[in-house]
Amino acid sequence: MNSNTIAFGLPTSTVLEQHLSYSILLEKIHKSEKSNPEEQADLYQDLMAVLPNLLITASTPGQQNGVIKALHFLNHHTATSQTNKAKLWENLGVSGRAALFAAATSAGPQALVAISHDLLFQLIINTRDKADEIWVSLGHTRCAALMTTALTIEEAELAIPTLLLLNHLIGLSSARGNELWAALGETGQQKLVTAATALSSPKIALLTLSLLAKFTTTPHVRNEIWLTFGETGRANLVNTAVTSELPKIAKYSLTLLNLLNDKSTATRDALWTTLMLDEGAAILIAATNLDQPEEANEALKLLATLTFDSPAKTETLWAQLREADILALINAAATQTRPDITLNTLFLLGNLAQTSEVEKNILWVSMGSTERAAIASIATANGQSSIKISAINLLTSLCIGSDDRTTAIWAILGEEGCTSLVASATTPEAKNVTKAALVLISKLQNQPLISMAIWPLLQPRLTQLWVAAQDPSLAENANALLFTQTNGNIAKIKQVLNALNAAVPVISVRNTIATFWAWALSANRREQDINALLSGIVQANSSPQRMGQIITAVVSGTTIGGVQPEQRQAIRERLLNLSATRPTLAIQYQQHVALGFDLGCCNSAAVLENQEITTLEKLNLLEIFYIYPGFLTQKETETQLASVLFTPNISPDLMLGAIGLIFNHGQLGEPQFRAVCSCLVGKFEKEKYSIFSDLETDLTFASPAGQALAKQRQQYLALYQNFQPHMTPEFIKNEITQINQQVKESSMPRQLGQVITGQLQQFYEAVVTHEEVYAKGIDSKLERKI
Repeated sequence: MNSNTIAFGLPTSTVLEQHLSYSILLEKIHKSEKSNPEEQADLYQDLMAVLPNLLITASTPGQQNGVIKALHFLNHHTATSQTNKAKLWENLGVSGRAALFAAATSAGPQALVAISHDLLFQLIINTRDKADEIWVSLGHTRCAALMTTALTIEEAELAIPTLLLLNHLIGLSSARGNELWAALGETGQQKLVTAATALSSPKIALLTLSLLAKFTTTPHVRNEIWLTFGETGRANLVNTAVTSELPKIAKYSLTLLNLLNDKSTATRDALWTTLMLDEGAAILIAATNLDQPEEANEALKLLATLTFDSPAKTETLWAQLREADILALINAAATQTRPDITLNTLFLLGNLAQTSEVEKNILWVSMGSTERAAIASIATANGQSSIKISAINLLTSLCIGSDDRTTAIWAILGEEGCTSLVASATTPEAKNVTKAALVLISKLQNQPLISMAIWPLLQPRLTQLWVAAQDPSLAENANALLFTQTNGNIAKIKQVLNALNAAVPVISVRNTIATFWAWALSANRREQDINALLSGIVQANSSPQRMGQIITAVVSGTTIGGVQPEQRQAIRERLLNLSATRPTLAIQYQQHVALGFDLGCCNSAAVLENQEITTLEKLNLLEIFYIYPGFLTQKETETQLASVLFTPNISPDLMLGAIGLIFNHGQLGEPQFRAVCSCLVGKFEKEKYSIFSDLETDLTFASPAGQALAKQRQQYLALYQNFQPHMTPEFIKNEITQINQQVKESSMPRQLGQVITGQLQQFYEAVVTHEEVYAKGIDSKLERKI
């Protein structure tokens, strides 16, 4: 068809300029109801061709009815065809879309505004780019106009298409939601909240609930919605959620309640109080009515989140539960008809199982063998991790306080389930599942026979368990499992240590030192246990250096250093004899075991004065010794510094390395720093060249003297770098002043003074910045309290 000559049987110019096509337009659309599909298709094409210009006439009273009918016709034929939507959007063009936006936000007839909203809604469904363009084109003013239209609740014909459009325009954009919420103003916000519980117009209530849910993506808006509802509004919302005969409204009301729950104590308490106005009867009916799964799921989620970690609420809920409710919850968890319902039911049951022994037993007895097996299967299957965690947590709670339930759960898991559970406990990639599995195994192994059965399953996974133990969130449970399974058994300890060695370099000794300290403290309760631990260590396939480090950690965590000398020496000799039986490197093993043992007994001089091992090996041992929690008190720091400074013939590298470790991990102040500096200067003065006496020597590597002085400068600077954590702004300013004076008096080389003061200036800026940030944090906290 030639769009320049034909439109509804007349030239386009005649349609737009002379209004003669108005009656023909009405007649064509009116007759289209009885026309065949081909004729309707032609009419649709004609309408698309003239729509951009036709929309311009929408503000002309004589043209509005025709525009409305045209838009209705286009909307009807666009709703079912993505192709038609795309063509219409393209044919509208920029000017046509602008005209449509204007009609949608005009003060014209409601029918025109409503159908404009409807058509825009149809055009943006499943097309994010069109929604983005519409949003940008509307701007703040038109957004406010849209919200005003949406709040015309009394006019459903107008409000419904507007609310549909707004829901789709916001989508998942928190920024748009914030803008629209702000555009409402307090009066509009209250009106929207009220509409959410006004069941006289279910469609409006549903769309309003949906819109409010989209607003909650931003915390401050969520809080404003919560406050706008108020106590009465929340009660109305709860009432709507649990009494509405319209499942969708009930579901959306419960969803909004879940979204408004920010997990704070005040919010949870307020929601709980509202839910319990009828003693929880209605919410329990909703939660256990699986004929309405959407509603039930949201009700279960709400109950689960509110009772989580709240014994008082859980006890209150228990008091309202009927036998039928308990059976319904168990059935919902076990049948696995929907993953979300299974998850929230298991979550809720897990909360209910964390109460008294009587109530736990009620749950357990209410579960038949089929339901118990189903929950055990969920806990060990390769399913959704959150569901798996909830099932594991439920089983864990049921284990606590009952040997009979624990034994029964182990039997229900079966060989395959137990193997899967151990695999979950040793798979660090899914750490939330891993943690839950570790906790369950820790409860199961309280039964001696079960503990024995766990070891064969754990043996092939020991290396993976060591890797899992490197994660701070898993370390405590993983290390406790390792200790419990090996305590007092030399062969098992040796095997666990061999698995640790196999995990290198994934695992460093430093990361496992805390493990050995914890083991030592636990084993220290019985002499045979600590002897077995040490014996297992010296027989493992560790390197001599690694073995010495582990021995240091373990002995420092025991009371061996405080026993009678002859008893301590007997333990030492036994370990050395075991080391001597090694097929290779026996001497090196004995050296490192002896040094590790002596150092663990607080004899740091044995390491500092040793001439057989390297400086790096000594420093590795000393670091483990120094970092033991609470060891380097202020007094002990001074003792250890003195031990280092007065060690005869100590090399500068070892002395500075040991001092650096003490500076990093100890408690010291300016006097100790001054003493160390003086000691180091004294050692420099005894050497052939000294940076404090050979002031004119060029500090380059061009000569032996230059090389020696450059090394001294580096060592002296290292003292300041290691002391940095203890520096205050006042200390740094005073130190810079003193160094400048020393340079001026020619008692320090100018070049060295410049380097040190430059370093100190950087330290000063870092310290001041840190203190400013900390002070701002304190101020903001005080402001929030005020």
